[in-house]
Amino acid sequence: MWVKRMDVAGARYVEVEDADPEQTVSKFIARWTAQTKLDVDPSLVTLRLVKCGARKPSAEEEKQAVELDPFDSLTVAGFTDNCKLLAFVASSA
Repeated sequence: MWVKRMDVAGARYVEVEDADPEQTVSKFIARWTAQTKLDVDPSLVTLRLVKCGARKPSAEEEKQAVELDPFDSLTVAGFTDNCKLLAFVASSA
């Protein structure tokens, strides 16, 4: 799967490997924030799933991304090997 930070101008999609399909979205967010060394509480990160298949999404598809429920498993949330995710990081201030 691929994740793109939306809080940084010019950020690109970065591949995240070996996600457990039964893991919750919340645990995936915690893993991703640790892996990317983000100095932010995982509760401040929201993921949105972009529905575009294996290709690079268009700007319009990114605008239509669906926010994921942190309680869902990755499978229930619709994660696949080539899915695209947008990571929104809220300010803690």
